[in-house]
Amino acid sequence: MGQAQAMEIFGPMKTTLIKRQFDYIHVKKLKDIQNEKNQGKMMAIIMEEGVAHVYLVSSGTTKLKCKIEKSISKRKAFGGKTDKQINKFFENIVQQLEVHFNPSENGHDLLDSIKSVVIGSPGFYREHFYNYVKAIIEKNPKKSTVLTDLMNKSILAHTTSGYKHSLTEILQNKEIMKRMSEVGC
Repeated sequence: MGQAQAMEIFGPMKTTLIKRQFDYIHVKKLKDIQNEKNQGKMMAIIMEEGVAHVYLVSSGTTKLKCKIEKSISKRKAFGGKTDKQINKFFENIVQQLEVHFNPSENGHDLLDSIKSVVIGSPGFYREHFYNYVKAIIEKNPKKSTVLTDLMNKSILAHTTSGYKHSLTEILQNKEIMKRMSEVGC
């Protein structure tokens, strides 16, 4: 009929797809979606003050790997406490990256399939986070190969927020797409 349907399917939700006849292309696409190694050519870390989302993006799927939230006080009222809260927020993001992308804990190496990591935020959060992770790597380069691998593939991008619709901004940015195609994404 020339029509298509798109839907979001979440974690534990069971889905039954009924079709009279599947051709081999549709069967292949469904099997690719099920295989977690194919679920991420690109990782996107989209953040703003106090909230971060980590997505795996491939040609057919966008999967939310984790969401990190941390309450951060306003700088005017709390001064130095705000910096500590931001560092704790960044630390929480790093911990989640190590949990979700550590090959020894997952039983498979998801990092090999990721060709680029886009870190997007409004303001300067992306630069602060990038510098925070670089400082961790410089202090102890052997500690986290996950972080080293991710930061070597990173691209910094401006977004209007730290939520999913900012992923569209990243994917429509010609400069970012050009850099991603250079690395084979």
